[in-house]
Amino acid sequence: MSEYLAGINKFTVTSHSTIETMLDDGQKIMLDHDNKSSVSRPHNYYASVDAPDNLSDALNMAVNQFDLIASGAGQL
Repeated sequence: MSEYLAGINKFTVTSHSTIETMLDDGQKIMLDHDNKSSVSRPHNYYASVDAPDNLSDALNMAVNQFDLIASGAGQL
């Protein structure tokens, strides 16, 4: 899959997620969220940074340090 994605210039990912939480009074709340993310690769441009060696920590770093939104990553 990574070879395929590396070879295309743009793609779109559609996802659906549900978060369940319980209020102090015992009532259960479900929040549904639909998301559509589109990526368009610029030509002849890239950047790299040192990052943690596992995905969770790398996503946390990207969210916190670069103010990125990690759609579909859940709560980190």
